Amino acid sequence: MFRHEHNRRASNSTRAIDSSKNQPNRLRFGRARKFGRDVPNQRSISTQVNTTNSAVRVTHLPTNTVVSIQDERSQHRNKAKALKVLASRVVGARAAAAAAKRSASRAKLAGSGDRAERIRTYNAPHDRVTDHRSGFTANSVDRVLRGDLLDDVVASLEAADRDARMVEFEESSA
Repeated sequence: MFRHEHNRRASNSTRAIDSSKNQPNRLRFGRARKFGRDVPNQRSISTQVNTTNSAVRVTHLPTNTVVSIQDERSQHRNKAKALKVLASRVVGARAAAAAAKRSASRAKLAGSGDRAERIRTYNAPHDRVTDHRSGFTANSVDRVLRGDLLDDVVASLEAADRDARMVEFEESSA
């Protein structure tokens, strides 16, 4: 923190990434000399370029996001601008990661729509209903559609779920 900044309130963008009270080592600040380009003129081979120590590099350590700013002549303004850019990049990365996670879970729940992912088959010519999740087969389409065999379908699904959880538990404990 600079000498005169201790009385100033931190901006929201700074607070979004710099929770220094909770995790003091989340940001790394670096300074560099703002560099100019030597431009040859007619009298000499190159000219002297005035430089200032105003370039700022800020690294967000948890995400390893780096922002370098040397737009302004003041290091303080460059630091404020770098923190705003870094905050937007970190928040954007978090939002993108959350959206990707939501999308993956939604795709997993929805499935691909292939025939292999069907839940139940109603075969009217053979008077048969098969639930592919549990392997339950009933030989009366009418009774299933009326709800007479609903308890049997639910019981077979519960048994299949119980068996799947048991297999999963045995694999995780082994």
